[in-house]
Amino acid sequence: MPGTEASIDDIARLWAIRTDEGDMSEERQAEMEAWLNASSRHLGAYVRARAVWSRLDRLVAVSQPQMAPVSDPHAMRPRRRWFYMGAGIAASIALLVGVGGILIGQDEQRIAASDESVYRTTLEDGSRLLLDSGSAVAVRFDKAERRLELERGQAFFDVAHNERIPFVVETATLRVTAVGTNFSVGLRDGGRDALVLVTEGAVRVEQKGGGAATLVRANEQLAAVADRMTRSSLTSREVERQSAWQKGLLIFNGETLKAAAEAVNRYSHKPVVIADEGLARQKFVGMIHTGNPRSFADAAAAAFDASVEERADTIVVRPGD
Repeated sequence: MPGTEASIDDIARLWAIRTDEGDMSEERQAEMEAWLNASSRHLGAYVRARAVWSRLDRLVAVSQPQMAPVSDPHAMRPRRRWFYMGAGIAASIALLVGVGGILIGQDEQRIAASDESVYRTTLEDGSRLLLDSGSAVAVRFDKAERRLELERGQAFFDVAHNERIPFVVETATLRVTAVGTNFSVGLRDGGRDALVLVTEGAVRVEQKGGGAATLVRANEQLAAVADRMTRSSLTSREVERQSAWQKGLLIFNGETLKAAAEAVNRYSHKPVVIADEGLARQKFVGMIHTGNPRSFADAAAAAFDASVEERADTIVVRPGD
């Protein structure tokens, strides 16, 4: 690898291309790790180069494990050398970008989003994953199954088609299986309940305690509350409303102002406080960009003739004089 002859950005771009294309021997892997560790400027240049090269909004991990061809007896087994990249580099990149991250273990990855933004990434099989703010999943792929465990929050999955190796999402109570489809899973009531929404294709949902499986198709949702699963059909508009967080939007259609504020606050370090119980019970309709609590407070004030006071750590909405 060139030294003083090439700029830091040029070297970073070369490493980004080699990493993305899988052109990395163990020797090159060690060389890149040494270069990244040599300077925080190297690390920053590499993060920028990877973000541009992969055309992702946010890139936090160095490179995720590659997947072997299905015909290979070791198919779906992560290449061990990636795990020796060092948690320090992955952690440094997560701190630098500040939106989420991937923690790589010997056989499992844990992917988490920050408390203020949606995190996007591509899994090693080509499936796309979107994590809502504050959400986390554990990922374990092998030659028999692509399994993810939703630990908290909600996630959207755009699943790469592979009939021989099922794609499975588990919660504390459910097992959701898809072959090639788009769907989301969200946890409720501390993780005990769950909501499955299918936007394309179909998934099979089973309760871990036993019972018959339920097939959920496009524009349908399944609510799992306690020991009961209820499937229902949705209009295209309702599917769009429930999926709006994936586009950085929140769409409200009659939620209480208190519930709307709680949703807005998931994406901001400065919470909106509704300082009156009667005002908090008012029904709110509107569309808000995530990460902009002041615009929500102003919209609420305009709708209900209220006032807004922005403090150092909160935004207070109270009835007008």
